Order: sequence, then structure tokens, then C-alpha cells
Amino acid sequence: MTTDPSKSTNLVATREREWLLAEPGVRFRVLTPTEDTGGAFACIECIAEPNTGSSLHIHHNEDEHILVLEGVAHLRLGEQVLDPPARQTITMPRGIPHSWNNMSDTALRFMILFSPSGFDRFSLEIAANTVPRSEIRPRYGLEVVGPRL
Repeated sequence: MTTDPSKSTNLVATREREWLLAEPGVRFRVLTPTEDTGGAFACIECIAEPNTGSSLHIHHNEDEHILVLEGVAHLRLGEQVLDPPARQTITMPRGIPHSWNNMSDTALRFMILFSPSGFDRFSLEIAANTVPRSEIRPRYGLEVVGPRL
């Protein structure tokens, strides 16, 4: 039996999203927002310039799944240090300290799937830059536990 995906009523079409600035050298766009998935997941695409990245942090509400599209990511996941290249995926379960960094001399492009969803809203609040990050993080279950590597 063959199913024609164009006839499915469960398909969610993504729309072109605008690029927003998360911090200097890191931009993102929400590909699939919380509202489009009924809270199941959210998907974000990021481009990180050389020598940018995140602090060591913990997500208490969601798992984070990364697909490297271009470049090489430098990740810390618990005690592990990983350098996944393009086309590699890594799952960073909630509750485990982790960080990502671009330690190369070229841009790093990757997609992040958050499950369940909600963290896309955090990213949008950060880009709006109207409230200090320290006030936003607790609302989304994000805890910074160390510096950027």
C-alpha cells in the first residue's frame, strides 16, 4: 500500500522565517514553532560565526537534538567532548549539562529540534532583547552552570 503524502491532513508546511540575532555572531530562525506542532516539538536553524557558542547549561524541560548542516560543532555533553561534522546528529537529553561552540574559522550551520516544544519562545524573547536574559531563563527551565568553552 502506497500513501500519497500530499493527501495527508497531518502535514505541517513550514513558512519562510526571518533571521533574528540571538547574540553577536549567532543568528537563528524558527522553522517550526510550538504552535504548528501542538507542543510536540519546535525546530530552529542557527548560523554561528567562528568563536561563538553557548555557555554550559541545562535544559530542564526539553531534549535537544542537533543536526549539523555545515561546518563542525564542538559540543560538551556531560563529561564527553564531541566534534560532530556535517550530517551528524547528536541528542542532548534534558537534565545533562551541555554546550555548543564554533571553534573553527568558518561558519557553523545547524538545526535544533526541541522536544517537547516551547524553547523557540525563549529564543524569540532573547532576540527581542527587552528583558534581561537572567529573567527569561527560569521561565523556560534553562540553567546556566558554567562558562562558554
